[in-house]
Amino acid sequence: MFNTLKRRLARIKKQPDYMELLRNIGRLTSDDADGRCYRRSIGFWSLFSRPITLNYHGVCTFMFLEGPNHVVGRYAIPLCARIEIDGDWIILDPIAALQLTADVQKQFDDLIINHPLVKQACEYGKSPSTEPSRDICDPEYHGKINDWVAELINKELRANHLPKLLEGSSETSKPQEVL
Repeated sequence: MFNTLKRRLARIKKQPDYMELLRNIGRLTSDDADGRCYRRSIGFWSLFSRPITLNYHGVCTFMFLEGPNHVVGRYAIPLCARIEIDGDWIILDPIAALQLTADVQKQFDDLIINHPLVKQACEYGKSPSTEPSRDICDPEYHGKINDWVAELINKELRANHLPKLLEGSSETSKPQEVL
């Protein structure tokens, strides 16, 4: 499952840093949906004076690890962690940040590896180690998203509006079809 990441890291290590930098500048300046997404993904950089080495986003919490990491032996220790919980900020020292990060990474890995949807995708030959062609997958995935949203909206309309339509109607009349 992690072979793709290993291959990408090996490929990046073989190239000079400036080639990767030029490629990333091209991605950031692209005037399309991908370019806008890349720019939004680094928008939080301006919030802090130090570089962010890792971030986790929950529904009501955010955690940012500040770098550069201090490398001691086999440990890459962040300089601190900043955690936002419902608008309040907590700052963890380097060791607490390292310990919390290790716990979060273990929980994340366990959740992803053992999740039924990931196992189902692997069983049907959609191995996470292969990168799909965007020309084929983007239209397919956009279609799936559109179908899912339409189904969700239809369910919400039925749940919210159908009971209101039936109020006051006789038992013999048929309910009107909503969507």
